[in-house]
Amino acid sequence: MGGKPASNWGGMRAISAAAIILSQVARAQSWQAVDQSLLLNYVCCDQSAQTLYGTYQDGPVLLKSTNGGATWSEVLHADGAVACSVDGAKVSVRSAFSTNGAASFVTPPTAPNVAVWSANGNMLVLAGAGIYITTNNGVSWAAPASVQDTTWGYLALSSSGRFIIAIPASNPAPIYLSTNYGVNWRQTTAPTALWRSIACTADGSKIIAGMANGPLDISEDSGQTWQQQIMAGPRLSGTNHSCSALTCSADGSLTVAVCSDGHDGGIYVSRDFGSTWAYDGLPPTTGPVACTPDGTTLVAASGAEVLVQHLAPTLYLSASSNQLTLSWPAPSSQYALQQISDLGSTNWAAVKNAITVTNYRNQVTLPAPAVGNVFYRLNGPGS
Repeated sequence: MGGKPASNWGGMRAISAAAIILSQVARAQSWQAVDQSLLLNYVCCDQSAQTLYGTYQDGPVLLKSTNGGATWSEVLHADGAVACSVDGAKVSVRSAFSTNGAASFVTPPTAPNVAVWSANGNMLVLAGAGIYITTNNGVSWAAPASVQDTTWGYLALSSSGRFIIAIPASNPAPIYLSTNYGVNWRQTTAPTALWRSIACTADGSKIIAGMANGPLDISEDSGQTWQQQIMAGPRLSGTNHSCSALTCSADGSLTVAVCSDGHDGGIYVSRDFGSTWAYDGLPPTTGPVACTPDGTTLVAASGAEVLVQHLAPTLYLSASSNQLTLSWPAPSSQYALQQISDLGSTNWAAVKNAITVTNYRNQVTLPAPAVGNVFYRLNGPGS
């Protein structure tokens, strides 16, 4: 199977003589505006996309929503990039951070260009004139000596904080990586370039970096090797485009980029680990974008609107002579795996085999059917 999707968007495709995946429509028909009065520079969301944080362009103001963006409240006079843990309890901006859902804030020991929480909330990293790391909610800080003589501008963290990717603010620059929670650092083999955005998967194995004037660069092996990914579509021309924002699901199967070629930008989405991309159809935007860890909800800002889109997770299948392995992004808890042998029937049955989670993906192993066809689907919102 080569790690590729076992189904195409909105259709079905045979995987073996006996196993077929029936796809749901892979994406909603349109984005839904949940607020039409906010100009957001940055946005982040928790694992349910109900708790959102954003910095307001006409501020500087940090805002919070607890109902998916329908209403917002001001929680701090602050600006800059915003980052939060997957439970929404921890949030950071350049001038302050909170460990209690924005009920109160703490001023960091240095004024960074960017401050990022690890998804699990166990680590906060500040990047500016040096890099500072806390693993105890700011009680104490570590400052790795090898990176203190550089001014940093871009950060991405794996879920636990074991992998930290950092880019100097003085572009063009290389990309640097720590694989041991910031203790030691090395320069990756990524080209020296005008970088404008960086993201990584929850385990740090996949890194996506966006240039100011060039294609995306993607590493599948924690920065050891890189491949350029040229994106084509509306508002992009050749390789001369800039990706101002990047985000991805925990497993990397969904990747989202906000790109332009010097004019109004647009959102591009990959559902196959970054191999191919499609223009999303959102009105022209160069604004922020965020997604839930399972990749089933996107949050974006376009003009004065905050918009959301709900996506069905893509179901993958690998087959051997006597067994099938089906997988999809974790947690995706609102979707259930179902099967049926006759599409003329409506009696879909739940697959009751145990679900295991490997590399942030749900997996189910089943015996291959001896005769006939078996159809599989993920049933959930929008099905």
